This record gives sequence, structure tokens and C-alpha cells, in this order.
Amino acid sequence: MEGPIAWKGLAWPGLGTWRDTSPPLMGVFIDGKGAAALKAYKYSGSDLSLTYKYILSPMAQKCVDLVSEPTTNLERMLGNLQHCRKKFGL
Repeated sequence: MEGPIAWKGLAWPGLGTWRDTSPPLMGVFIDGKGAAALKAYKYSGSDLSLTYKYILSPMAQKCVDLVSEPTTNLERMLGNLQHCRKKFGL
């Protein structure tokens, strides 16, 4: 079969050729035209919803703050313990 890949009535245009009608096991091969389009692609989406602005974004920021502060303190504590171990031979 030449042209777009077809499998059970589905077609993936611009993704090369596929000789079998079974689904690909390790993914779909992309031809040169598709690879060029991938290189030129630039994501430009945004979420302007009120849910994102007032609920999801503040919740995500609080999660980052919750995780980052103890992690930073843990890194400092482990660094100090390593320094003391080297200095005092512990």
C-alpha cells in the first residue's frame, strides 16, 4: 500500500508507507515530509479558562512550593552531613 498508512479504516496521512494492515508494534514511521513538518512545528497553545486561572494554577504552585522547600532543606542537610563526615572522620 502506498501513501498514507491505513489500518482498519483509519488513515495517518503524511506518515510514510506501511505494507501490512496490522497496527505498528513500535510506533509509526514518519517520512521526510512529516519530519520536516515536525521540525517546523511550534506549540502556541494557552489555557484562558477561569478554572485554570483560579483553581489549577494556584494549586499547582502550592504543590511546587510544598515539595521544593523541604527538598532544598534536605539537600542542605545532606551536604552539611557530608562535610562533617569528611572533616571529623565520621
